[in-house]
Amino acid sequence: MLNLVNRAKWQAVVSEAIQNALANCQDDRTAERWVNAIERAAAMVETQPEFISWLPEENAVVIFNTETGGVYEANGVCQCKAFEKGFPCKHRAMARLVQRYFDDPAEEAGSLSADEFMFKIHRWFAQFKVWGIVPMDAEDLDAVSDDIADAVFQFATTPPATTEPRLMIAQ
Repeated sequence: MLNLVNRAKWQAVVSEAIQNALANCQDDRTAERWVNAIERAAAMVETQPEFISWLPEENAVVIFNTETGGVYEANGVCQCKAFEKGFPCKHRAMARLVQRYFDDPAEEAGSLSADEFMFKIHRWFAQFKVWGIVPMDAEDLDAVSDDIADAVFQFATTPPATTEPRLMIAQ
């Protein structure tokens, strides 16, 4: 499940992508198709995140499309009909939007953004669930994940009062 914590950042990424499509496409029809693909991708992310997985190592999204029943993996290429016909597709647009959302200069410096941290919590939770370690459902995790993130980030960003060792979050 794709979990975008920072809605303002998401909206900024979508807005910037639309502006780039309008400014950089060769003709109005192509720009219109890309804008449509971007808007449809954004709507899927916002309304159906449970059907989307982000694969950061591959800069790809895996999407179960409820309209077609198909499963698509997109990272610049796609298996959908629009891509086969050479048109912009919402799956490729989504992959690029999510990639840009998770691109974070601070991350390159070795720290985790709040969104990437929540992504990792969800990934760990899913693996623990597979192993039978965690008895909760994803909805239960969503209910407590903001509190967990707040507590961990408060701990991680507060200077220590003593010289005792502090918890380090490994990437």
